[in-house]
Amino acid sequence: MKKLLIISNHKLTNEQITDAHKSLNVDKIEYLPEKLKDKWGNINPEFSDDEVYLHIEPILHFIHKNVNIDDYVLVQGEFTASFSVVDTIFKLGAIPIVATTERVVKEVTQGDKVIKITEFKPIRYRPYFI
Repeated sequence: MKKLLIISNHKLTNEQITDAHKSLNVDKIEYLPEKLKDKWGNINPEFSDDEVYLHIEPILHFIHKNVNIDDYVLVQGEFTASFSVVDTIFKLGAIPIVATTERVVKEVTQGDKVIKITEFKPIRYRPYFI
């Protein structure tokens, strides 16, 4: 059974879930456990390289225990942590991917204020490549 593991600060939209089942042919979609998801979303920008690694080590351990060859893993987040996770996924024989989006920006004027509204429309999944 092929699955998609989500390593991101965001949940997939219904449209993205449907697309994952169709385009990636996955049977199951999983998210990181809440404790690890919180860790992923809270990487201190002041951390040294070693501190980033120590911070994400439990996530890397989870990946080693839960990802199989040819599974997909969606990785989006802090760049250096994402690079380390993507490298791990490649070494396991799984497929790291990213969700591409189109950014639609609307500006609304309210009195003296201009409010910018950004909408992200999901487009497709794209594999990382090296």
